[in-house]
Amino acid sequence: MGFSLHFMVIDRDQIIDADRAGLIAFLDASRLRIDRRWSQLSNVDTDEPLSFDGSPSDFSLDPLDQADPVTGYLSHATCSPAECAFIFDLCRAGRMMIVNAQGSPMYIGITGIHNLEAFPDPEDTAFVGSGDELFEVLSLGYAGFQEYRARVLRSYEDRT
Repeated sequence: MGFSLHFMVIDRDQIIDADRAGLIAFLDASRLRIDRRWSQLSNVDTDEPLSFDGSPSDFSLDPLDQADPVTGYLSHATCSPAECAFIFDLCRAGRMMIVNAQGSPMYIGITGIHNLEAFPDPEDTAFVGSGDELFEVLSLGYAGFQEYRARVLRSYEDRT
């Protein structure tokens, strides 16, 4: 797809700090570090940039020791399933929201973490509970995601 995504914590109209302890734990578990020169993520063991499906990613995350609120940015998102799973897990760990300025929904929150009232535009907000759902939202748009979610719920109901 090739568009940009922002990751931050928003409280109505203000950017507030991410969960730094959660981000540290996630990065440690993922064996990743923030390259101080470019703020990009790289592998601790190989010093190679973060990659998805064999392609390097330009995923950036502010240094966790800065005074300003920590945010992240992905300027060339491919929105592959692997990339969406990573984004979801990182955002859940840091309690960050996803801002998709290119389309609808503009704001994507994590189910169980974010409240609709915190988003600047509740009408243009979706909630996801997994990397798969994030992939569906970003690849299909909100209407497509609603159809996907209805299919999943119907298939679950059919099994019970």
